[in-house]
Amino acid sequence: MTAVLCILLGAGIFLYPFISNYFAEQEQNKVIDVYQAKVEDTSKAEREAMWEEAKLYNENIAGDPVHDPFMVGSGYAIPDNYEEVLDMEDGVMCYLQIPKLDINLPVYHGTSQEVLKKGIGHLEMTALPIGGENRRAVLTGHRGLPQAELFTRLDEMEVGDEFYIHILDEIHAYQVKEIETVKPEKLQDLTVMPQGEDLVTLVTCTPYGVNTHRLLITGERTE
Repeated sequence: MTAVLCILLGAGIFLYPFISNYFAEQEQNKVIDVYQAKVEDTSKAEREAMWEEAKLYNENIAGDPVHDPFMVGSGYAIPDNYEEVLDMEDGVMCYLQIPKLDINLPVYHGTSQEVLKKGIGHLEMTALPIGGENRRAVLTGHRGLPQAELFTRLDEMEVGDEFYIHILDEIHAYQVKEIETVKPEKLQDLTVMPQGEDLVTLVTCTPYGVNTHRLLITGERTE
């Protein structure tokens, strides 16, 4: 009996990440379903107003510095209405699809630990992910959480791969153009691009389990 219990315990420990990630994905899919339903129930006039509010927000924060989402106390003051702009339900502003990794993840306002445990966080003081020239949105996620995969496989992305931002009633496609590994302080370089580019950068910690650096996957808007 003791041997059987030991085997069951060992199997449970081995299977825990797979089981917990399965339930995490089910919850993420539910959040995305709710988001899609909310968008469908929103009138055209309301959606247009949300687009305009988001565009104005991006104009107001253009050029502000970027902080490291994984280092406590490195933040900056953000506009009072940040949590309200693009908020469809429970802080979800859009969702991220990465076909190569077979993931769909809700994107929340901010990069608090509460947010990063359940999905992807939008880095405050970077452009909201609505597209537009001279704009770079930064989306961050954890790797190696025992209860959810999130950005664990982000290092599998290659130049030329695509990912998609589903926001309100639009889908924006981005093609990976640059992959970098940098020290945390280098995130300050993720500022507005002056060459008319429309960029989204995905950020996570690296190396896996060590987390001394940041992996940056930058995509440029494509058709």
